[in-house]
Amino acid sequence: MNFHYDTLEQCEAAINTLRTMGVMIPEQIFAEQKRLIAQKQSAEKAKTETPIYSTLVANYPYGEMPEEKRRCIEETVDLLLEDGPQAAEPGLLLGKIQCGKTDTFEDIIGLAFDRGIDIAIILTKGTNPLALQTLMRLRKDFRHFKDTGSIDQQPTIYIEDIMKVWRKLRQNVVDTNKCVFVCKKESTNMQHLIDMFKTNQGFLKNKRVLIVDDEADFASRNYRTVRRQALTDADGFPIEQKSEVELAVISQQIDEFRKFPSYCRYLQVTATPYCLYLQPDGELNLNGNVVKPFRPRFTKLVPVHDAYIGGKQYFEDSKDSQSMYSHLFHQVSEKCLSVLGKEDKRYVNSPTSSANLYDFTYALVSYFVATAIRRIQVRENKERNYRTSALIHAELSRKYHEWQKQLTNRIINDTKQALADKKQTDQRI
Repeated sequence: MNFHYDTLEQCEAAINTLRTMGVMIPEQIFAEQKRLIAQKQSAEKAKTETPIYSTLVANYPYGEMPEEKRRCIEETVDLLLEDGPQAAEPGLLLGKIQCGKTDTFEDIIGLAFDRGIDIAIILTKGTNPLALQTLMRLRKDFRHFKDTGSIDQQPTIYIEDIMKVWRKLRQNVVDTNKCVFVCKKESTNMQHLIDMFKTNQGFLKNKRVLIVDDEADFASRNYRTVRRQALTDADGFPIEQKSEVELAVISQQIDEFRKFPSYCRYLQVTATPYCLYLQPDGELNLNGNVVKPFRPRFTKLVPVHDAYIGGKQYFEDSKDSQSMYSHLFHQVSEKCLSVLGKEDKRYVNSPTSSANLYDFTYALVSYFVATAIRRIQVRENKERNYRTSALIHAELSRKYHEWQKQLTNRIINDTKQALADKKQTDQRI
């Protein structure tokens, strides 16, 4: 049997026709057809003026990319790459929590690459899991730009954590690829980024660099008060010393790095921009050190989709008892938070019967019931398993995380037992 189709739509239509007729579908043949069609489409995308951005738009995971989102991406890149005396000052990409900021700044990086940027530096919050998560997300979303050795190869994008590459970055890597380096906002990581550019100034200095500062309100611009060394006069009396204000370490390192590339643009990304807007205008002189501007010179808003659920639903609409969102927000009592924040073995024996842990038990049981319903719906409608996870964030200190884990496991086990016990009389279950 010979098959040949020009589009994926034709291929899918043929598969559906055969399935309707009850004919066995030659999976390998159709898989090869899909591969050839995808390869042909990729080659066509690579011929456009913006091959990276066009490919990202064509492979937008939620169907057709909304015009409003495209306009946000393209206008942001236009503003970032414009010339002028203030061009090096930061721009701000402002978006609501979980509205798609990461997806949007990835597209901005793609279009910036097409417009001449050579290297993107992504600054992430200073934890290993978040840095790894960012790295994995980038590799997934830029998967179309791996080196395949094909004649019709699209532009390639090299992605790596700064800790893996700072000692051994090779010139041919940055000369033959667009590069993305992920760097935690942590002093050692930042110093390695600086050292990499110092050591390789010969082939990095004239590369066009875009810094994307994710969660730019966190660690990027902090100040600290430093007291001068105590002094005494000739009679041994203390001389009054005024304290000085200086940049915190990460802020200093970001400023230092920005001086290395001859062409450097800076994009801040956040959902909470308040400390950025309150920065002073222009350069600062802190104890003889000139500090680069940090207040954003422009702001672009990430559009939200029609189904977005956020602060308005949680904190405004939830107060309306007639609204479905009144079920979305449940206040946790101070006593419950106190139990979660301090180990007390009395609660391990019977946590589900404790009034002080009612809110925590309610949250866990609500999660399991809701996801059970969702699993049933997805299995029936889409014939696949629905995977989900929950985050318990009740205490910053890791000291009590093990204690919270004990409580969580005990509540889950008690709930399982109550469900399994046919004689149980607990009306909540």
